[in-house]
This record gives sequence, structure tokens and C-alpha cells, in this order.
Amino acid sequence: QVALFRSFGVVISIHGSHLTGLLFAPPHIVAVEVQSVLSDLTFFKNGQCLVRRYVLSVGHTPQHPLTCDISRSRNVIEFERSKEGARSMRCRLKHKNANLVVNATILRRDLGL
Repeated sequence: QVALFRSFGVVISIHGSHLTGLLFAPPHIVAVEVQSVLSDLTFFKNGQCLVRRYVLSVGHTPQHPLTCDISRSRNVIEFERSKEGARSMRCRLKHKNANLVVNATILRRDLGL
């Protein structure tokens, strides 16, 4: 895995623990993390210290519709601070673990293209 990450010029990935491989990536790469809703900033905050550019792209559609309330918000962090959000951990995990259909328009916007 170390050799694989060292060979990348660009990494496009959903949110997940596999992004810890950026520790082994060369500093000149660009990393793009895609999420359906803003659910976690951990890799975004740390990734900015590891690579030349780290882009967090939010607003991509889950492959299978999710029925929890959070989908209306786009921002899980704000949602969890609300009264109903205090019970939202199960919903947050559904969003974090969902397969996404990447929206090229959103991705272009977030990359500044």
C-alpha cells in the first residue's frame, strides 16, 4: 500500500480510514475527498498538512436513497447540534458509509475548474 500511495499524482476517494495512506503519499499530490453531506472533517484538517492540495467535495448523491432526516441538511455537523440530531449517529454512519455517485458539476466547482 505504501508503494501504491507513493505512485499517485491524484487521489479521489470517499471518506474513510483508507485515507490514512496519505501519510505515505508524496507531498506534491492532490487529494479529493467526496462526501454526500459534510459528515467529518478529520481527514480534511490533517490532509492539508500532508499534500499539496486537499479538496473536500460535498453534495454527491448516495447510490441508494437514504431515508434519514440528515439528507435535507448537507451538513451533518450542524445537524448533530440540533435537538433531533442528538439521536442521529445511526444516520450519520449511513451517510459516511454510503456508495456515492459523484456529480461532475459539483466536483468541477470544488476543484475550481
